[in-house]
Amino acid sequence: KGVYSGVLTVTYTVNHYRYFAGKNSSALSVDVAEGPFTYTGEAITPAVTVMWNDEKLTEGEDYVLEISDNVSAGKAKITVTALAERYKSAYDTSFTIDPADLNALFAAVTVADDLKFTGVAVTPEPSVTISEKALVNDTDFTVSYEGDNVNLRSDKDSGSGAYLYDYGEATVVVTGKGNYTGSVSAAYKFYNPSSEKRLDTDYEDDWSDYNGNAAIIFGFENEHGAEIKAWWGEEGLYFYTVARHYLTLDSDPAIYMNSSFSVETAVVSSDKNTVVQGTTYHFAKNGVSNTATVRAYLTTGTEGNYVTYVEAFIPNDALIVESFKPYFTDNHLNDGYDLRFGVAWRTKGDDAPVFGTERGEQVKYSEYWQPLYRHGYYSESIAKNEYFYVDKNDAEINRGLRWSQYVAADRAIDGDVSDWADYDAAVESGAVNVMTTNIGDGRYAKYRGYFGDDGLYVSVEAKINNFVAGNYQLNKTWIQDYINGWHKNTGIEMHLKTATDSSSKDFAFNVTYGFNTTLASHSSGKTLDGRFNLMESAVSYKLDTDGKYYVVVEAFVPNEILYAISGQDGVKPYLYNWIFGTNNDASADAVNTTESFKFVEGGSGEVGANASNWGDKWIGGAYSSTNITTWSATAA
Repeated sequence: KGVYSGVLTVTYTVNHYRYFAGKNSSALSVDVAEGPFTYTGEAITPAVTVMWNDEKLTEGEDYVLEISDNVSAGKAKITVTALAERYKSAYDTSFTIDPADLNALFAAVTVADDLKFTGVAVTPEPSVTISEKALVNDTDFTVSYEGDNVNLRSDKDSGSGAYLYDYGEATVVVTGKGNYTGSVSAAYKFYNPSSEKRLDTDYEDDWSDYNGNAAIIFGFENEHGAEIKAWWGEEGLYFYTVARHYLTLDSDPAIYMNSSFSVETAVVSSDKNTVVQGTTYHFAKNGVSNTATVRAYLTTGTEGNYVTYVEAFIPNDALIVESFKPYFTDNHLNDGYDLRFGVAWRTKGDDAPVFGTERGEQVKYSEYWQPLYRHGYYSESIAKNEYFYVDKNDAEINRGLRWSQYVAADRAIDGDVSDWADYDAAVESGAVNVMTTNIGDGRYAKYRGYFGDDGLYVSVEAKINNFVAGNYQLNKTWIQDYINGWHKNTGIEMHLKTATDSSSKDFAFNVTYGFNTTLASHSSGKTLDGRFNLMESAVSYKLDTDGKYYVVVEAFVPNEILYAISGQDGVKPYLYNWIFGTNNDASADAVNTTESFKFVEGGSGEVGANASNWGDKWIGGAYSSTNITTWSATAA
């Protein structure tokens, strides 16, 4: 045109792009093979078909396929990304991988087969496997427990009443998490950790035949206190505690504040020159301070009137601490040494009135309850002068808790007078005396006593209408249980003097259930050299079918103490007052139902001049050394 002429022909292409996202992407379809897809632990790659209208596109030519997050359960991602010049952008879609069912996969659940009763919930960590692949707790599964995983089974034989099982049973439940769903379970057992005692707070089970002493924490107005028994076996040290308290607590960060029974130990040589501190054990409502120990724990009642039963076990591995090891051989304490312990009951904030540990402290408010005259916390002086003893686990006579280190050679001091038969036989020859007083209505008191080769032996066997003991529990029913010092309980009072004249020093030996002490003068509150473990004693009683109580009191004072009182080696002191009864019929006494006796010296006559100003509350007795002879049971 214009100055140009001719024709030029050009060929060109009009390219219509195909977009996988936006614009004309509605023509695109991406089909993922239909599931369901279940977790396998491997990558899951379902078939994917990509179409543009009716045209099937080719992977690697028209697009690139990427599948991600396609191993674990959940949403897996598929990305179709365009290739070649004609295709643009990318398309995203997804598919779901379902968790695998533990049951369908036959998941195996196992727990340890040597689980032990601990007194708290036994919660073993399960092992979960699928075809030998180990699953991970809290990643692949969670754990819960069903059934009673705290207590031993309580099934009993209908005839004998014996427990049928020495284990507890529960179930661990494994519930799938993450890549797994469903639940599987396994039953498990946990066994009593001791072959010597069943730990279950059941006193009648294996403590009913206990014939050791019971330490008592005395409360006021018959409302609170505790009774503690101990026994040392081949496998460890055992305790049984019954406590009455106002409050109960299980939330304090300090475990020993939480309604707990506590024990502190020491090894002390017989001459008291070696005192080795052990450790402290707390058996609390919410657990134990030493995980190697075990306790059964039961609280009944309501606020202001709780009763708690604790059965505790300190295995040898936990008892024989590093400081003790030089004094032990094969779990047995070497000769010349004693295992000593202090005990206490505590609930933070339970500031109840209890009798103090000093004679002058008739009552003090405290949340840390200790037995009268026996501190529960360690110091070297307390350990050797106040701590309790326990018979050695290899002793010929193993009764349990003891008041002193002294073991009587002639007979067991255990509240059983059946082993005084040799003494009764010697009465016929006149070598010794049995002093008996009969009241006439079935009540009586029979006194036996002698100075033996190794010390003074005395016993009282009696039948009386009423028996009073501090905080004593029988068949889970509290009976007459008030104390205002030793003389408010049924027991004996015995006085030893350096000489017969009235001005000589008077040592008062007092024995009741759960308590004994020796005071240098009756009301001084002081003992010989500050020691409270000067004699061994035992009190037992039972309610007979005639409605009366059969009571036995035994005591042994070793020569070492007798000579210390007389002030001369080999010289025995003068015994001038030895009586049995109860003095608690004052109107202010919480328990004042005891009967009135007539004190009769040696079985005849009226109340003696030296008997006591409580004369009509005592039965029988001997208050002169002329009634106590020197006699050798060994020679006889």
